[in-house]
Amino acid sequence: MLIREITELVDSTSDSAFAADGSGHVVAWNRAAAAMFGMSAPDAMGKMCGEIMQGLNECGPVCSADCTVKQAVRKHHPVGNFDLHIQTASGRQWCNVSVLIADGDNSTLPYSIHVVRQIDVRKRLELLVRDFVVTGTGLSTEQAATLISAAHAPACETKLSERERDVLKLLAKGRNDNDRS
Repeated sequence: MLIREITELVDSTSDSAFAADGSGHVVAWNRAAAAMFGMSAPDAMGKMCGEIMQGLNECGPVCSADCTVKQAVRKHHPVGNFDLHIQTASGRQWCNVSVLIADGDNSTLPYSIHVVRQIDVRKRLELLVRDFVVTGTGLSTEQAATLISAAHAPACETKLSERERDVLKLLAKGRNDNDRS
């Protein structure tokens, strides 16, 4: 794929998007990325993507000189979308990032195309619910995150017994299994 084609691909989405070469330097930057990060394409070009995004997740810093995304892209391993707390023009925001891998014309390392979507309110609510579950149940943070993860089947598809539904109704009212009325 030619760098011109990669640039056209990045420009073809209304979501914030940019491409980085195999060493992590920005080589394409669309208008939505310019608006989100408050940085024009000429200013972004050649900078390390991690320097611009300054990404963190729930455990701490993610963006680095040799981040896990760059490692996966180098090996042509697909990267699932992920949430990242990044530095934007309006301050830190939670965003969801998808990464596409594109082989370059004269490059030995593939390019990574990042599509970045703001999800700040949804992510903050998710963390609030997770913390509420941890506080109210004594589950670990990891257990609570797994419990509330959207990757699980919706509750309406889960077959519950009548007793299980009764217990859930009591819990929703702030009562416990011993309260039967």
